[in-house]
Order: sequence, then structure tokens, then C-alpha cells
Amino acid sequence: MLSVVCWKWGTLYGVEYVNRLRAMLDRHLHIPHQLYCITEDPTGLDYRTLHVPMFEETFSGMTSPSGKRANFRRLQIFNPELECIWGPRILQLDLDIVITGDVTPLFSRTEPLLAFDQRHMAPQYAKPVRGWKNIPKFNPSMILMDTGVLGHLWTEFTADPAGVWEKVKTARIGDGNNSDQAVFGYYAIPLNPVGWGPTDGVWPFYKVKVDGSSRGNALPDDCRAVLFFGPDRQDDPKVQQDYPWIREHWLER
Repeated sequence: MLSVVCWKWGTLYGVEYVNRLRAMLDRHLHIPHQLYCITEDPTGLDYRTLHVPMFEETFSGMTSPSGKRANFRRLQIFNPELECIWGPRILQLDLDIVITGDVTPLFSRTEPLLAFDQRHMAPQYAKPVRGWKNIPKFNPSMILMDTGVLGHLWTEFTADPAGVWEKVKTARIGDGNNSDQAVFGYYAIPLNPVGWGPTDGVWPFYKVKVDGSSRGNALPDDCRAVLFFGPDRQDDPKVQQDYPWIREHWLER
């Protein structure tokens, strides 16, 4: 049984995001799986989704290079002690995903760690920082892993959060502002994880958007999932109007 874990806190994403994620998985993931939602407010969750109470926010006094409050809450996913909740194999998905095709081949893989690699990003979105094209930039929007494969991340970070965060910022993994992503990337790179990308059918929306004019804003061929990290959101009526496949795959089912 594959445990699929998502997070919902605050008001940025409503409960409909979780329920639509469950519906998309039901349609497109053809192996036994169970969806868990880590949230402080389970009101309205589909009864088949298992609720995990939100973990206490950790290291809230730390800031990103821009001076914004750094968010490390999702690093709890790497705590090996939580295997007692969801078992030995975890798929973490952000709520800003639209699953558009069969993801069974993606999530049936058995490597210890897989994640989306942002080196597949459109060139105009890239920052010429320390040879970014050659350094993986793994995004935690979609991670498939053995529980505990990055247990040392959690152990070292909880022992010295400020020290680890300083090392991550100095290494300039990512932009340093998306703090849990930067820490994940710093620890993931030495393991050389499998990096999903468009050749696997996993597209960031901004690349769909940049490339879409030649397709009449249609989905790329063999697209399986679209990740909406970035400024655009799938619940934006204008985005839905311009990209009708969002309504087909996310909104109306």
C-alpha cells in the first residue's frame, strides 16, 4: 500500500483541493494507495482521506535571505519515526497539482528517492546562479521515497537548525527563500535521486504556459501531471478559461 501524503494549513488552499486530489488519484493511480492529509482543520475532508493532526510549527524564528519568515513545517515528512503512521513508502504531493493521465508508472517505481528536478524549467525563468543548469534543483511538490531515506536530514536539522540553514543558504540551493525546498535539495543532491521531468510526463505549469501557444494551450503530449508552483493557480478563473484542460481534469470531476 502506497501512502500519499498532502498538507493543508491556513487559508491558501481550501478543502476542495484535497478532495479533488483524492478524486484524481482514484482516476489515475491504479495501485493500492491511501491518502493522508496533514491539517489543523479536517472540516469537509472526504471520509476516505485519513486525517493526521498538523504538527506544531518548528523553528518559527528563522528567516530566509529576503527577511521573510522561513517555513520548515514540511520537513517533518523526513522524520523516520513517523513510519508508524504511514508505513515504509511515501508519496508526498503538493495540493497545487493537476493529474491529467495515468501516474501509475511514476508512482510504482522502487528507487529509494525520486523528486521533480527543476532543471527542466523554461530558460527565461532560470537564474544564472552558480551554474544552475548543472546542479539539480529538486522540488518537494512531488516526492516518492522510502520512509527514513533522508532521516539524517531531520536528525541534523533538529539538532542544529540555524547551523544547517546557514549551510543551505551559503550553498545557494534554490533561491533560499522557499526554505523547506532548499533544505530538501541540499540533502537530496548527494543521494543522486531520480529526477522526474517532462520526459516522464511531469510538467511545471510555467513551462506548459511558455510552450503552449504552439499547441493552442492544449496539454503536452503524454502529459501525466502539471505542477502549479509559481504565481499561477489552477483555481484562477482566467487561467481556467485560457487552459480548458484544467476544468476537464481538476474542476469538473
